[in-house]
Amino acid sequence: MNRAPLAAQPFLQLPLGSIKPAGWLRRQLEIQAGGMGGRLDEVWPDVGANSGWLGGTGEAWERGPYFLDGLLPLAWLLDTDRSKPRRSGSSTGRWPIPGPTG
Repeated sequence: MNRAPLAAQPFLQLPLGSIKPAGWLRRQLEIQAGGMGGRLDEVWPDVGANSGWLGGTGEAWERGPYFLDGLLPLAWLLDTDRSKPRRSGSSTGRWPIPGPTG
């Protein structure tokens, strides 16, 4: 809640993870996670083991962060194991899936 003189907020912030997807929405997220959205690093070298974001010699500008921008919400919403690194198609590259504290 905002204090005066700020305008009152029309919505309350809920704690992270307090709402879980179910039914049709959960199934759509599972489809996304099992498809390119969740496995892009296995088929596209720019976000795979050779990514500059993982210490490789490949692209190091924006593709990796955009991939993680989709992968991390999927991991959180589907409640997958975030404590293990996400392995790419190669055994050398990893995309970490951080927990609540980063």
